[in-house]
Amino acid sequence: MKGTLLAVVLASTVVAGAQRGTSADQVFLSPRALPGTCPESDADPFRNRTYTFLASRRRGETIALHDGKAVERDDIGHVDWQLELVAEDRVTLGNRSAVLLAFFDDHLAGSGSVTTFLVVTCDSGRWQVVLEAAGEGLRRAFGPAVGEITLTRAIWSPADAHCCPSGEIEERYRWIRDRFIRVG
Repeated sequence: MKGTLLAVVLASTVVAGAQRGTSADQVFLSPRALPGTCPESDADPFRNRTYTFLASRRRGETIALHDGKAVERDDIGHVDWQLELVAEDRVTLGNRSAVLLAFFDDHLAGSGSVTTFLVVTCDSGRWQVVLEAAGEGLRRAFGPAVGEITLTRAIWSPADAHCCPSGEIEERYRWIRDRFIRVG
């Protein structure tokens, strides 16, 4: 749909005294290439692919998914972390199609987890990442209008246990002139 804005809202209310969970270094808006081509004939091009993540605990690390998963083992061979592609949602950016990829990085041997979202487009036969957002307690919901996405990021105050963040933070991004722009 021409002129449709994709609003990515990293939704929330900031709680006074919140210290952990800030997102300034957890969102990347500069477009970058995702290795590989984007042929229309590939029904599931994301489950067996190599990704380089810029945000969160995997900053700069290249990970190869096999059937949508990758594992990281500890020193004695037990699975410590498991990264899984958990969703591939078609969205609209202005007049072109895109895909919102959701990854869940679960610390199986501990209590942490990180969610990462990539929004990718197909430009001239190549995949392009146009937004990356990551963090603990990050989740998404879709609004009633085409092209609306809400992401909610948890915020922990100094007194909060790791299990129980007491707040959330809001950030807004819109697809304007072929790129995401922070608008709030």
